[in-house]
Formats: sequence, C-alpha cells, structure tokens
Amino acid sequence: MQVQASSQGFLDVISAIYHIMEAEKVVESYDPKVCELLEQAKELLIQYLVEQYKVVKDE
Repeated sequence: MQVQASSQGFLDVISAIYHIMEAEKVVESYDPKVCELLEQAKELLIQYLVEQYKVVKDE
C-alpha cells in the first residue's frame, strides 16, 4: 500500500509542477515577480520529488 500511496504522491507533485509551468506561461508577460515566485515553487517541488524518490528507493 505504501508504494501505491507514494506513486500517487509522485503523480500529484508532477501534476503541480505541470500546472506551475502553465501558470508561468500566462503570467510571464504580466508580472515578472509572480513568475519568479512560481519558478521558486517549481524548484522546491522538484527538490521535494527527488528527495521523496530517494526515500522510497532506499526502502
């Protein structure tokens, strides 16, 4: 069960990254500060995804 839960969690994070990337496309011409914040959020989610992958892989 834990692997399935982890898989769903990975999919949720990947989905969030995708939506952030889509939002960046929309706001890039309107507000560079918002685009910067979205970029930071995306980077943090990617780091989180990598760390969680390492945890699951080591189990």
